[in-house]
Amino acid sequence: MKNYLKNTLGRILHRLVVHEGFATKDIVILTTTRKQSLQNQIVGQFRIKADPNLSSNEILCNTIHHFKGLESRVVILVETESPNNIKNSNNLLYVGASRARHHLIVLRPDRPF
Repeated sequence: MKNYLKNTLGRILHRLVVHEGFATKDIVILTTTRKQSLQNQIVGQFRIKADPNLSSNEILCNTIHHFKGLESRVVILVETESPNNIKNSNNLLYVGASRARHHLIVLRPDRPF
């Protein structure tokens, strides 16, 4: 994970948990294909994991495909590059975005929105 993305994600997680009062279990980080680059990373005061301990400062990270059909109060979409084509990318982004019940945050540092 690039340092600026890691720093931005750390600030966002801190704001959500400390200032806005979300529990870590209410936050999920979703990616298109590369969740392994986030696994077991320390981001600020949080650890990113596929199977987080919900009583600690661990945040769930999974692929959009694996989270399909589930939802979370807060969804953070990161590393959302398209594996093959724009149509597939748009479909994945829609599925990921529709998982959020309260907050949707999309981090795309590689290109402008």
